[in-house]
Amino acid sequence: MRALKLCVIAWIVSFVGACFHVEVLTWEAQDLHLQYDAKTDVARMLLIHENVSSADDGSDGCLRAAGALEAIASRKRFFTLGDFPFEIDLDGAVPDALMHPLEEPDDGDPRTPLARCFADSLQGVKVIDAKLLLHRGKLAFVQTIEFPKFSALVACTNDAFTSAVSTTETPDESAGFTPEEWGAWRRRARSGTPWIEVRGDGLTFRAPHGPRWLAAFLGDLYRDVGKDQIAFIAGLAAALTEVAFENGDVAFRWNAPEGRPLHLHFGRPANTRDDEGALNATLLARGRSIVPGDLEEIARSFAR
Repeated sequence: MRALKLCVIAWIVSFVGACFHVEVLTWEAQDLHLQYDAKTDVARMLLIHENVSSADDGSDGCLRAAGALEAIASRKRFFTLGDFPFEIDLDGAVPDALMHPLEEPDDGDPRTPLARCFADSLQGVKVIDAKLLLHRGKLAFVQTIEFPKFSALVACTNDAFTSAVSTTETPDESAGFTPEEWGAWRRRARSGTPWIEVRGDGLTFRAPHGPRWLAAFLGDLYRDVGKDQIAFIAGLAAALTEVAFENGDVAFRWNAPEGRPLHLHFGRPANTRDDEGALNATLLARGRSIVPGDLEEIARSFAR
């Protein structure tokens, strides 16, 4: 099931054109706090990264990482979500991190409608605040990002998921689907029913219930965290608050405590490096000052 989940996520973000696996920065942990206001259709996201270092060895790696951090500190629209599958640069501010510019594909590209949907939805993204700081002596960075027209971005994601399911005749065997179960998924895709629903208190993913795929999914989702565990998936699993069976569907819910943002924690113990001192020195040599800060207080302030 892991193969299906990750392929779908990677397939969705590939339309944006400015995404790739994280190679410039690495960190020990990322905390994502998300608030959504249905009245204004605006989502605000706080991203906190602890114990940041360069992803590559040597001075060149530090220079690339320092360039990315300077772009972040100057509120360029460069951000990451977990460790898979993407690092997003909407402004082209970090050349070493950018595979393709954010632009509409040619009219002859069959993916054009979805590509344009994501591009339009992401163009209005704003970085409200960004800072580099030292938390307990370790380099960290914090970003507050605003997503206007958030429901449009969710709708694009639903459309992309629908397209991925409807065009896949047979999923990978590791996904655990029976032919009947996959047939139910494809019928749902053809119906246009949304897979993802977002509310002010969290989000829900719905799919046709099936004992075989669900057992494989849950077994994969909660397997022991090991060297190759993907933190993005592990973070989603840890924050899951409810699995419900409703009208033939299974619903996965990530609900936030009343009056507080949804919180996801992505740890990356296998990827941390012990060279943040070199990165700090590179930043200081480039004239970038780093002040002490309290990450817990920043998170509390965001929730108020």
